[in-house]
Amino acid sequence: MFFRASGVEARIVRNVLGRYENLSGQAINFNKSSVIFSPNTRTRERNQVCQILQVSEVSEPGRYLGMPMNVGKKKVSVFHFLTDRVKKKLQSWGTKLISKGGKCTLLKTAAQTIPNFWMNLFLIPNEVCESMEVQINGYWWGHGQNNKGIRWKNWDKLCVMKEAGRLGFKKLRNFNISMLAKQAWLLINNDNPLVTTCMKAKYIPGRDFLTAKLGANPSYMWRSILAAQEVVKRGCRRRICDGKQTEIGRFHGSHVQKMAS
Repeated sequence: MFFRASGVEARIVRNVLGRYENLSGQAINFNKSSVIFSPNTRTRERNQVCQILQVSEVSEPGRYLGMPMNVGKKKVSVFHFLTDRVKKKLQSWGTKLISKGGKCTLLKTAAQTIPNFWMNLFLIPNEVCESMEVQINGYWWGHGQNNKGIRWKNWDKLCVMKEAGRLGFKKLRNFNISMLAKQAWLLINNDNPLVTTCMKAKYIPGRDFLTAKLGANPSYMWRSILAAQEVVKRGCRRRICDGKQTEIGRFHGSHVQKMAS
């Protein structure tokens, strides 16, 4: 919630929250609530707002349900904790005698699944994905706690699917895009009417996802989902029903020819 930092606005917010408690029966825990001010807010106004709302001031928004509430410009530092989690997981296995088959299973089911929750809604920086892959690759070829060993094969070759004779490890960046494409597909099919209505009203009013643009001042979540737009375009086809929702001029000639045939 954003508002001008003054005593009047703070009292209005307090009254609104009080009415919400009375109508819904859900009490707000102000001990777990906090407020963030812009750098231009004066100290007197900060203290006044905190006193009226009975909340504490913090410099960073932190996380909500494990998700960062504000990504900002330093995306690598925000998502660096994923690399640390993968590293700790691998270190816990470092001193154990595990076969190659066991390593393969552990890496696929435990290590590579650590960032799945965050990849579902955010585009993880490529630097973070590569850092996690370096940790996983080092454990695969390494011996002992330091994971030192000769890399006999390039990591990209190990990520080729099993049907082609490789090990089928995940290429984390590609997997991240595929997870975001799934979210984009939910928007297209309107599987969650409330979320879809809000997202379309804010970012693509009067348009569909396949023709959406980034827009002005978009959230990082919208930037992330839009990063999968080209993948969705390559993997889907438009069904022509009554033709009212389709503008033929937006299609390339090859697509129109395929649809006509």
